[in-house]
Amino acid sequence: MRTEEALLELESSPEGLSNEEAKKRLVRYGPNQLEEKNRVTPWKVLVRQLANVIVWVLAAAAIISLMAHEVINFWAIIGIILFVILMGFLQEYRAEKAMEALKKFVQPVTRVHREGTLKE
Repeated sequence: MRTEEALLELESSPEGLSNEEAKKRLVRYGPNQLEEKNRVTPWKVLVRQLANVIVWVLAAAAIISLMAHEVINFWAIIGIILFVILMGFLQEYRAEKAMEALKKFVQPVTRVHREGTLKE
């Protein structure tokens, strides 16, 4: 799309919107902001770890071991399941916290034309 077509489509001009028009559009369309996702809680992270296919395969192996009276193998597999869940939980939770910290660190700034004047 060419600049002229975009300006025509958006009902604007090279000088930008008037302050009055910007206020009207703010009321009509709301602020131009990134949407916040639902916060990730430790429980959500844990539930995702429990939904892991590897955990379910290992759980099936543990049940088969128990049915075969292989108690040592059963407890070894249970230990592996707990280890997989714990490691996955820690990695995902730390990654989510790092993403939240990055979002707080980076504040987007936009330059706009209002009545021929460039503003941030």
